Amino acid sequence: MKRLFFKILNWSLIITLIIILFIIGFVQYSKYKLHSTSPKIPAEYVYQDLIIENNDSLFKYGKNWARINKYGVWEVSLEGDAFERGVAYGNLIKEPIQYQEEVFVNSINKVVSSEFYQWFLKNLIYFFHADINNYVSEELKNEIFGVSLSFSDEYDYIGKKYMRILAYHAAHDLGHALNNYSLVGCTSFSAWGDNTKDGNIIHARNFDFYFGDDFAKEKVLLMVQPDSGYAFISYSWPGMMGVVSGMNEEGLAITINASMSSPPTSAKLPISLLVRETLQFSKNLAEAKNYINSKEVFVSESIMISSANDNKTIIIEKTPEKTDIFEDNELIICSNHFQSSSFLNDSINIKNIKNTDSKHRYNRVNELIKKNPILDLKTSIEILRDNKGLNNKEIGFGNSHAINQLLAHHGIVFEPNKKNVWISTPPYQLGDFICYNLDSIFSSNNFEITQIIKKDSFLDTKEYDDFEKHKTIRNKLNDYILFNTPEPQFDKHEFIRLNPNSYNTYYLLGRFYYKRGEYKKAKEMFEQALQKDFPSQSLNKEIENYLTR
Repeated sequence: MKRLFFKILNWSLIITLIIILFIIGFVQYSKYKLHSTSPKIPAEYVYQDLIIENNDSLFKYGKNWARINKYGVWEVSLEGDAFERGVAYGNLIKEPIQYQEEVFVNSINKVVSSEFYQWFLKNLIYFFHADINNYVSEELKNEIFGVSLSFSDEYDYIGKKYMRILAYHAAHDLGHALNNYSLVGCTSFSAWGDNTKDGNIIHARNFDFYFGDDFAKEKVLLMVQPDSGYAFISYSWPGMMGVVSGMNEEGLAITINASMSSPPTSAKLPISLLVRETLQFSKNLAEAKNYINSKEVFVSESIMISSANDNKTIIIEKTPEKTDIFEDNELIICSNHFQSSSFLNDSINIKNIKNTDSKHRYNRVNELIKKNPILDLKTSIEILRDNKGLNNKEIGFGNSHAINQLLAHHGIVFEPNKKNVWISTPPYQLGDFICYNLDSIFSSNNFEITQIIKKDSFLDTKEYDDFEKHKTIRNKLNDYILFNTPEPQFDKHEFIRLNPNSYNTYYLLGRFYYKRGEYKKAKEMFEQALQKDFPSQSLNKEIENYLTR
């Protein structure tokens, strides 16, 4: 029996070793594929000098420029061929780009602190993206390669710069595919015809991609005039050449909302790059449909598209397996579940609607629009800023049942018929909304802010100050519970007072006391948490599991 045991053990070790060697071999092959297909610097390209003017507030690189507006938002204007645009972008805002990667990598290292798992994650990225070059156009590869030249050498241990930025462009996809979109929970809506005061389209959205407060500090309004296709703008973060919120000179506006996906098995075209190319090469809904239908993706996404040329908005619901279109009569709402007929009986979509916060935010938008059935710009922004639950219920600040979860990277409103784009300024979607006109930008080279809607009055309240104090303690508690940082010193009663209606207040206290072995106190907090408005069934079950231990 003993000899049989060791024989089996030896065979197990041999099989394990073979699997490990296979994985390492495949990873090395993946590295080779990625590196061997990286673009090259064109022999004829001539590098420009970076010129700094206006007391260090205006940066010029050839015909391209960047500046920071009074709200701390970067305005960047690019033109020329793909590589030229990328190099210019990298040189114009080199420091913010390097800061963005530093924040991104530090956040990952915080979550994945083990050196072995960091090594594993790095090689998983190689493995996952081995074939991504097959799905990305030459233009985008050259543009991204140009940007990558300004990346820091500090993180070359992760991979070469081009590979890293290409992988970062799939962060939105990987974030929601591997975490059931726990990093992203966007809410969007659009109205036109009889549902707006002037009959023109109003297309509004919150982009709730959250990777920590530091990740959202640097924001970029990117204005691109490519050498082929349509000029466009996008609003995101430094180094991002893909689009998550954007509009082109034809008045085609696109925003994206994640939906629940099966775990991906390989990389295809990242959603942000799909949207970018759709904006660059489509002038109406028909062309946008054709373009999106022709591409393969590796996650599920709702792509909401408004067109001035059609005076209409649609949602293209796309998964790795199929695509369908959802249309409605002059009003359309989008959160994080699918609505078209193809997905009504889809098991993943049904689970998504049942177990997540998506339907709650959808219903809240619908409720608010019914109270204001003829939308204008001001009302639309007020909806984006709404932090209450259904029937105006107080659900605590930061609850994902709310449209405004107080974590948005940005809010944005498009008026495609007027070629206006309104972007939020920090914090979240609460600061001033400022307007840029695309006709002025791309025909007259006028990049000035044309209109302003003032900040949310909530910013000047004690409740907002209390929420920020609550968040500081909340983050320390999370770090202690998840990452074993030093135990935070805080007053329990003060923590409750700062955000008394939030389930998360009591949920965190329950986990805090549970970790300390104070089970009676933990039980008390968990029971109070269950009395509050919960964002998902899975979290509810988690607390019930704590209570049964």
